[in-house]
Amino acid sequence: MRPAHATKALDISVGTRVEADGGLTPLVLLVSAVAAIGGFVFGYDIGGGGGSFAMEGFQTQFGWANKSEAVRADEIGWISALLTLGAAAGAAPSGILSDRVGRRPCIITSALIFSIGASLQAFASGSPSASLAQLYVGRLVGGFGVGMLSTTVPVYIAECAPGSWRGSLSMC
Repeated sequence: MRPAHATKALDISVGTRVEADGGLTPLVLLVSAVAAIGGFVFGYDIGGGGGSFAMEGFQTQFGWANKSEAVRADEIGWISALLTLGAAAGAAPSGILSDRVGRRPCIITSALIFSIGASLQAFASGSPSASLAQLYVGRLVGGFGVGMLSTTVPVYIAECAPGSWRGSLSMC
């Protein structure tokens, strides 16, 4: 007889339904690990920006050699802040959006939005002012995707996990 709290989960090793009894299955671990990458994106994007500011090529691209320390500090501040502002803007509608279209489509859309933002940042070129404007837009767009990921991924992991593991897995 099956306990009341037991659920059925997909066993990816044989592709059949098996009793999970509140335990972790390989599929739950795989889904949680892959989805948690969405949470790592935020830290990666923040951490990657800090090291770039010191690079000579980065400073040359944005004409920082010819700018005052105050102007450079303002531009660095905006580069950093726009990711967070975009994340706040992306987090706001993601709950309603993921309820309407589903968690997985919302995560996929968020990852695509982040990728567009990352591409804009990576290919910022031209004059220093045009490059900076493109970098700003890329940070804002990428932040929007990160904000959506940051709110949707923990809910998705919690919904995929057995009840006894929800809190532990969704902390990723």
